[in-house]
Amino acid sequence: MSRRVITVILLTALTIGGGGAAGGGGYLLGRGIVSAQSAVRSGVVKGLAEKEALADLATWSLRFTAIGDALDGVQSTVGKDSAAIRAFLIASGFREEEISLVRLEVKGLLAQDYRCERIAKERCIVAQTIRVRSSDVARIKVASGRVGDLV
Repeated sequence: MSRRVITVILLTALTIGGGGAAGGGGYLLGRGIVSAQSAVRSGVVKGLAEKEALADLATWSLRFTAIGDALDGVQSTVGKDSAAIRAFLIASGFREEEISLVRLEVKGLLAQDYRCERIAKERCIVAQTIRVRSSDVARIKVASGRVGDLV
């Protein structure tokens, strides 16, 4: 075959193939436009509504702090306070598995870079958090109203 015949065959094949690809692309483009227009014809209605609902789970966090000069004395105070709070919660009707220690913070004022030159006698701060998690929401509401009994 001559070089000219091969060139004509290749050009013909490319023209036919390119037209097929363009036709397929045109079909997909047309379907996309139809889909987009059908989305315009449909709508979603959203609104605001309020409804009172009762909670089925309540959490209550009680954080208490002790300060002092020596860490062992402050830890002892936090231990006593923790026992008193647990006793209050048990007396309020909560089960032991509903009560948990969730956070303990220990700060030494002498270890802070930004402290002032004079440190008060109380240089140790220990804070503890006890969390109550219960499905008895009313009991937590009543007990939280009586938290003043702990003071």
